[in-house]
Amino acid sequence: MSGYPNRVPPIKLMLDKDYYNNLIQVLINNEKCSDEIIRNEATKLKKKLLTYSVPRENEGIIEIDARFYNNEASQLFYQFMYFNKDFIDVKDDYLNILKETRSKRFNKKDE
Repeated sequence: MSGYPNRVPPIKLMLDKDYYNNLIQVLINNEKCSDEIIRNEATKLKKKLLTYSVPRENEGIIEIDARFYNNEASQLFYQFMYFNKDFIDVKDDYLNILKETRSKRFNKKDE
């Protein structure tokens, strides 16, 4: 029995103790932010990680097996981006670069 109510989520993330603790701490920090959506999602993810993660020992090393559905993995990524937003110094407008690259790529196919 996996402990999940229906089926085991398809995305598997194996974390050592330090990364697991860091992940929980990021979510705790995000629970204190002004953005209500970020706060609520951080709380849901933290509760899930503290309820359904499975610690495993392999050759004396403890790893935590955390599972996510696609939308949860996406939200987890967004939580990290939110947490680090003040530490990222964006040097360029990468959306414009993406648009230019796509334009060149698809215009080339039309020739």
